[in-house]
Amino acid sequence: MHPELFHIGPLTIRTYGLAMATAFLLSYWLAAQRAPRESIDPELVLDNFLSLFIGAIIGARLIYIFSDIHSFIKSPLEIFKIWKGGLVFYGGFLGGMLGTYIYLKRKKHGFWRVMDLMAPYAGLGYAIHRTFGCFAGFGCCYGRPTDLPWGVVFPEGSPAALDKNIGFGVPVHPTQLYESINGLIIMAVIIIYRRHPHRIGRPSAIFLLIYSTLRFSIEFLRGDIYRGFLGPLSTSQWISIPLFALAFILWFRKSEEMTPLDKEKAKKLLDDLLKDDESVNSDADSDADSDTNSSVNKKHD
Repeated sequence: MHPELFHIGPLTIRTYGLAMATAFLLSYWLAAQRAPRESIDPELVLDNFLSLFIGAIIGARLIYIFSDIHSFIKSPLEIFKIWKGGLVFYGGFLGGMLGTYIYLKRKKHGFWRVMDLMAPYAGLGYAIHRTFGCFAGFGCCYGRPTDLPWGVVFPEGSPAALDKNIGFGVPVHPTQLYESINGLIIMAVIIIYRRHPHRIGRPSAIFLLIYSTLRFSIEFLRGDIYRGFLGPLSTSQWISIPLFALAFILWFRKSEEMTPLDKEKAKKLLDDLLKDDESVNSDADSDADSDTNSSVNKKHD
């Protein structure tokens, strides 16, 4: 476990934060590369980054705060210390969806088409963050004690070692890695599925179905009880239930069929989009020149 990677003067580069940034940026870059194959302008995907990122961070933090609200009431400044961990994926997922929906609504673009595009890369980003942020970086989201041969002993001072219900030297389920496998399964299944014609919304349905099912199951192996419970189930398990239902609604709803473009057609689409942008910029420059000349002529008059 390496919470801190290196220092640049007074600045500390933490594994958790770097893993989160890498997951976001790589996922977004891959989505932008794929966008023309899905008949989507890559610029639309890239321009949505800020909306999604802000929504995801706020949502992820809010769910975590509500799951341990009493601790944050005692120490309110801890709310802003996200580099220490404390981001709930479901909150980030829902917040990111909301940010994306608001942006695409303003742009008058189909929401589920973009979500379908991003779904497999969200799985990859999730796997990266769970592995390098949660498991190797901060040690959060650990599992219950286990006698299985792949049980992991976290170092002294880690969240698992400090947990009075576990303690230092006790092997626990590496639930962070189970979650990483969850993300990689999602990515692989969606990439294979979307090679063929499919209805809009179904790749997103696959994401929701696999993630909610496996997350609900893995939660039973988690040992960090501070993550929040409501009755017999954790916060994440309760959220998994309606998302599981949403997956079925998306799968069976009537929607337009989507056929991925081959590489040549995708390249042509991208070239056409670039030409349109150049044309718009050229028209804008012409209008600006015309306005300038008109202003100059009026001064001479």
